[in-house]
Amino acid sequence: MQRSNHLKKYRSIEVNYLILMLLFFSIFIFTNIIRIIVGNKISLDLTIPFFSVLLYFLYFILNYKKIKFNFFCICVFILLLNIISLVTYKVTLSEETVFMVTIFSPLIIFVMEPPSGEIIKKTFLKIRFILNFVVVINTIYGVMDYMLKGALQLYLSNYLQNSSFIILIPLELSLKVYRLYSLLGHPLTNTFYYLAVFIVNLTHGYYFYDRHVRFSIIYIFIIIGMLLSNSKIGIVLLFIVLISIMLKFRNKNKYIYAVLFLIGVLIFSKSSYFENNVIPRFSEAIQMGDITNGRQTSLNILLNSNVEKPSIFLGKGFGSSVRLCVDTLGLTNSFENPIIMFSYDYGIVSTLLIYFIIFIYPSYIMIRNKHYYPFFLYLILFIFGNTYNGFGENLGVFQMFTYTAFILMSVSKYQRAIMYKQK
Repeated sequence: MQRSNHLKKYRSIEVNYLILMLLFFSIFIFTNIIRIIVGNKISLDLTIPFFSVLLYFLYFILNYKKIKFNFFCICVFILLLNIISLVTYKVTLSEETVFMVTIFSPLIIFVMEPPSGEIIKKTFLKIRFILNFVVVINTIYGVMDYMLKGALQLYLSNYLQNSSFIILIPLELSLKVYRLYSLLGHPLTNTFYYLAVFIVNLTHGYYFYDRHVRFSIIYIFIIIGMLLSNSKIGIVLLFIVLISIMLKFRNKNKYIYAVLFLIGVLIFSKSSYFENNVIPRFSEAIQMGDITNGRQTSLNILLNSNVEKPSIFLGKGFGSSVRLCVDTLGLTNSFENPIIMFSYDYGIVSTLLIYFIIFIYPSYIMIRNKHYYPFFLYLILFIFGNTYNGFGENLGVFQMFTYTAFILMSVSKYQRAIMYKQK
């Protein structure tokens, strides 16, 4: 009997680990760009990641005994409001599908208690290894593409028919300011990806090296990749993270790495890449009086207009915020502010509840466990994710963020349990 129970427990651990890893691959490896390429090859629309949805619900079914009732009720309430919106505003099936797949289903993973420490540690270590490998390959691609003046991403655009990338990539290259488009996605998606990998590595160092940071060669690849992605806010946040690393290094190494960091900054500031790519983007934004590339201007236009404000309880469906910008306000793009986009698309109450699940609760867990540095890193990722429209579009960024949040929160709980066992 005891052996049978042990076998069941072992199988449960292995199945949950397998689901979490498959979910990771469907989100971080089978990216939006790859789905577009494969979909064009087989003449199917794969931009909506249905496989991820199946994995979320499978994880839910296998772990239904670990449901947190309060979070379950929150998710049911969000779904109920969405159904009422669907009927009230006649939201189309495609719009409702995007909500269910890209926004609602990632919340399901938070409904259950985190997996056992054995599962979460194994998952955390494995995804870190895979992410590091992807980052190295992507950065090498980026360096080669930059040296070839964008020839690789221009070649990539030939396989991205029926998507905005086929226009965006040649357009960006014509501006003579390099930004990294790759299989990971848009330059901002690349930046988010690199930042997430950076945070996973730094969190690993914090938890498994006595709350200190150790130098790793992967940091060099991440820094180069983020600079090639050339996001203004991303570069600012990268600089903040690098300063935090200097402060977290062990005392005997701290000053050495601080000097090397300053030398590196000086060398980079004198490079042709910095002068021809980074400075022009900041200079142009400063001259326009809006470093957010028009996002703040769009927000100001909204606040000073007489257009209908978002409803407290009901939203008009995925894409309604974009239609408001383009059709009503005459803007060329969306607000690129996820909170405002969610408020128009799904209602203010649903937006607040979604942010409670994906940000407030994980933050509370890390702060309660006195894991302040992982919380700081998580906050950096959250800030960047809310500086553009990645969360609000069907690009996979929201899924990346929720999965990362779940893993960081679960590792925090695992480390807290270990600490109490040692006392």
